[in-house]
Amino acid sequence: MGCLEQPSPPSPPSISWPATRSIGKPPTSRRTPRTTPMGDRLRLSVVILTKNEEARIARCLESVRWVDEIVVVDGMSTDRTAEICRRFGARVIAHPFEGSFAQERNLGMEHAQGDWVLQIDADDVVTSEFRATVERLMQHPPGHAAFKFRRKSYLLGRFMRYGGWDHYLPNLVRRDAVRYEGLVHERPVIRGTLGVLEASIEHHPCESLGAFLDRHNRYTSLAALELRRTRGVLEEAAIRRQLIRKTWKTWWKTYVKKQGWREGLHGLVFSLFYAGIEAVKWAKCWESCRQQPQASAENGAATVLGARPAARAAGRRTLSVVLMTKNEEARLATCLDCVAGWADEIVIIDDFSTDRTVGIARRYTEKVYVFASDDNHDQQWNRGIERATSDWVLHIDADEVVTPRLQTAIDRILVDDQGHSAFEMMRKNYFLGHPMRYGGWYHRHLVLFRRERARCRGRGIHVRLQVEGTIGRLEAELEHYPFTSLEQFIRRQNHYTGVEARNLFALQGPVPARELVYQMTWRPMKLFWKSYVKQQGRREGMYGLVFALLYAFMHVIFWAKYWEQMLAAGPQAACAGDREAVPEELSRDVTYETTTG
Repeated sequence: MGCLEQPSPPSPPSISWPATRSIGKPPTSRRTPRTTPMGDRLRLSVVILTKNEEARIARCLESVRWVDEIVVVDGMSTDRTAEICRRFGARVIAHPFEGSFAQERNLGMEHAQGDWVLQIDADDVVTSEFRATVERLMQHPPGHAAFKFRRKSYLLGRFMRYGGWDHYLPNLVRRDAVRYEGLVHERPVIRGTLGVLEASIEHHPCESLGAFLDRHNRYTSLAALELRRTRGVLEEAAIRRQLIRKTWKTWWKTYVKKQGWREGLHGLVFSLFYAGIEAVKWAKCWESCRQQPQASAENGAATVLGARPAARAAGRRTLSVVLMTKNEEARLATCLDCVAGWADEIVIIDDFSTDRTVGIARRYTEKVYVFASDDNHDQQWNRGIERATSDWVLHIDADEVVTPRLQTAIDRILVDDQGHSAFEMMRKNYFLGHPMRYGGWYHRHLVLFRRERARCRGRGIHVRLQVEGTIGRLEAELEHYPFTSLEQFIRRQNHYTGVEARNLFALQGPVPARELVYQMTWRPMKLFWKSYVKQQGRREGMYGLVFALLYAFMHVIFWAKYWEQMLAAGPQAACAGDREAVPEELSRDVTYETTTG
């Protein structure tokens, strides 16, 4: 659908469905069925919702060439979607998406000219069986106002017979008898009776787990808005109950009640994924209902600019501040304002930003270099270190603020480093504007070091700095404002988990199925317990609960993507778990770290 692909069909509207009858096979009665002269055959239109679907729309359009009319409601795609649709003879209605899939479907109905309308999505494929059934139906005028039909959904190429994803949709409708309502889970309001077609279409929504999560990240934002619109501002206690109860019930329903376990690892990944998505939806509902004012990097920067030392400490060694950036026009000036005039040098390594990042950077320094990162942050760090000329390097991100206390502490180190080659400092992370003292997100951060004695040795998102010499400690804080919304958080973690999963698979290769099961079930529960209970995340209130749940969910996503890499490598890799032992390096302590930089 053009809505959240869910494990079970959405609740029907508040109307009573009448008795149904099946349509699909020719009548077995001896009476000759009433037919319509060929010239009077009912016309059929197909309405398809799209936005940036160039990779999938051609297969969908090819499967419906036989209909009388194709209407595409396009949400202002920026790729070749509209061009491909017109090549297939479709009529494209360009319309900015306004937050309601029901509105998009109704718009398509208004532009359609057929007597009947089939509503599908760009990731649907109409089968030959479905075509034959519908063509017979158009020859025999039905007495119903709409028909529901089976939608066979596929997860990474596997038909999901169990788990609740094999369901019926009432999306073959008489144009003058149906309208849709709702934001995400659009529901048909039917004036008349509902019949059943004994035919199915194929649904291929999951070309990759990353794309799947990205799509549901948008859908959950809309679903949270719909909850706010229909239920008003919910109390925090009510949201907390739903966050825990709905997440657990979603997993139980898909994996146990709907027998998702019969699909093997596909069923496990599917059930855990939808449980996590349910948690994200209610977390976003809480995000929209909370009333507390948010701290921001701008506020932190204002404090720094008003209270930082008037001049550099006398006799100190020189300091280079190094940043790597990509599309940071909204935050970069705030970060650089805090170090301009205090640092001896600013070096910026940019990853081909497409916004005004480079122009802003050049207002502060001439040392702006552009390199493709290829998702290798260690390489970008080294490029910045190599182009710095000061004695010491402070490596920060565009979403960080160097506080007055940290500036003073660093100045002392630049005068007397006590024989150390590097220093760890406290990183104070803000979760939706809330400082996280508990839950494991208030931690030490190694970003201050002597230029000649440190280099990065990793190859991914999580930078691994190798230091020659001893490492001291600073108690001063580096403030970190990594995201302003949960949607931004999920989008960033979705990218990072994909990169890290590919890197780890390239290093370790296939792992046993039992290790995957452990990493996607027991390990996330341990991580939740560690963050929320052992590290006292509960003391942060709802912030601690939401963070612990999302942290555990991101670990599931990471290992699900690792399993996806195994599937892509072929059957031997996917089945390797039955024959191989767990590599020593990939012990049960391997954890995906929630990266926010």
